[in-house]
Parts: sequence; structure tokens; C-alpha cells
Amino acid sequence: MNWWKKADWLWVAALLVIVDQLLKHTLSGELVVNPGVFLGLILPNALIILLHAIFLVVGVLWGLSNKTYLAKIVLALVVVSGSNFIDRVLFGGVIDYLQIWGVWFNLADVGVSVFLVLALFF
Repeated sequence: MNWWKKADWLWVAALLVIVDQLLKHTLSGELVVNPGVFLGLILPNALIILLHAIFLVVGVLWGLSNKTYLAKIVLALVVVSGSNFIDRVLFGGVIDYLQIWGVWFNLADVGVSVFLVLALFF
């Protein structure tokens, strides 16, 4: 199977990245630049960018070389996380624009969470 046929989840993930980036740059409401990572953990931005870049490269290579359904989900997870990678490189943190119960997040965070749950169950 060639990578093009395996990439159906990739298109969904790429669309989420585009929509997330458009929302971040077109919303006129409150935007929050979050310098932290999971659960507010603060690390140097250069370290986060390096680790995320490694995650992106390894995840894409593994996802494209593997033939399982899980690989497609992981590939989509990796691609969706790329939206937050773009923010970190450009702004030194992730731009969040949604708030529920005092927690700020963005569409990429939702995508990552959904794909993580799928990866756990498949």
C-alpha cells in the first residue's frame, strides 16, 4: 500500500491544522499565549521545540511506514500537533482561544486528545 492510500486520516488532521491556524489569526476575542505544556508544565521553549520536532519526524516516519490502523491514528495525532508546533516557533507558546471551566485550549488540543483516545483503544 502506498503512502497516499494510507493518508486518509492525514487529510482530516491537516484540515484541523488549517482551521486551527485560521481561528487563531482571525478571532478578535481573547487569545492566550500559553508557554507551558501538558498540565501547565513549564520547560524552556527551545527544549519544547526540539522535542516536538523529534516527535513530528519520528511520528510521521513511523506512521507512513506502518500498515496498521493505529499508525494512521498516530500519524493524524502527529500532524494535528503541528499546529501547536507552529505557534511555539512563531510566538514562543501555544495560542489558545477557547475556554471552558477556566481551562484554555484550542482546536489542535482537541484533535490531539481525540486521536490519543483513539490510539489507546485501537
